[in-house]
Parts: sequence; structure tokens; C-alpha cells
Amino acid sequence: MQTFTCETQAVEYLNKLNFSFVEEISHKETRAKIYRKGRLRALLKTEFGFLNKHSMDMGTLYILDTWHY
Repeated sequence: MQTFTCETQAVEYLNKLNFSFVEEISHKETRAKIYRKGRLRALLKTEFGFLNKHSMDMGTLYILDTWHY
């Protein structure tokens, strides 16, 4: 699981790993995007939380999870 503070950083990281976009899920405040690379899947979801461990700044975090299908 990796965490990014900017969506463009997360998407560039997925593009470097040759993942391709599959589907976008939006329901109320939950947003997620599904990517795939062969049998490997990646879920890029958003959460509201602290941007880093050393400050009280809060914002949107982009969390990347991967699993085998």
C-alpha cells in the first residue's frame, strides 16, 4: 500500500508500471479508480486525513492498493 498527496503523482506512478485504466467508482464522498496489468489489479482510492506524520495539515490522500486476480 502506497500513499500519495497528489492524484497526478499516483497516476504517473501507475503509468510507469504499465497499468491501464479500467473503471471509476463514485458514490457520495467515496471515489476510487481501478487499474489493471495482466492479472494484477490496482485500486486508487481517496481518504481525508493527515498529509504527513509531522504536521497537523489535513487533506485528500490517494491510497494505492494492489492484488492478484
